[in-house]
Amino acid sequence: MTRAYRKFLHTTGKLHPEGLFHIEGLQERVIALTIDDGPSPRTREILDLLRRHDSRATFFLHTDRLENHGGRKLVQHLVAAGNEIANHMPEDRPSILLSPVEFEVEFARAHDFLVGLGQSPRFFRAAGGFFHVERMLPSLRRLSY
Repeated sequence: MTRAYRKFLHTTGKLHPEGLFHIEGLQERVIALTIDDGPSPRTREILDLLRRHDSRATFFLHTDRLENHGGRKLVQHLVAAGNEIANHMPEDRPSILLSPVEFEVEFARAHDFLVGLGQSPRFFRAAGGFFHVERMLPSLRRLSY
């Protein structure tokens, strides 16, 4: 591990410890790039930037926004470019504030919408950034996340 990489891990770990995952012993350097809170008016610009740099990302989408930003066609375009689609709930309302029943309903609604677009989302990011294991994990497991 280079000195610069150790410094990056140290600094990032201090700023955002919840968002840094490091795996020792990989033979290949890998960075997992994720894009949250999409789609937005800038999604196509982000896609062009990724393409210019021969990169891909996982797009965590709020499904209620898809109708206003290209819907099925946008998702197909993202996937055709080698990106992954993931569940970020229907809307940007903090998931941690939802009751277990509300969470289950909203999570499943976003999941079903993505499945209806031909996707099989594997990853979830709680809207608002905070995850409650006991309240949320059972729903994720039921749908094989």
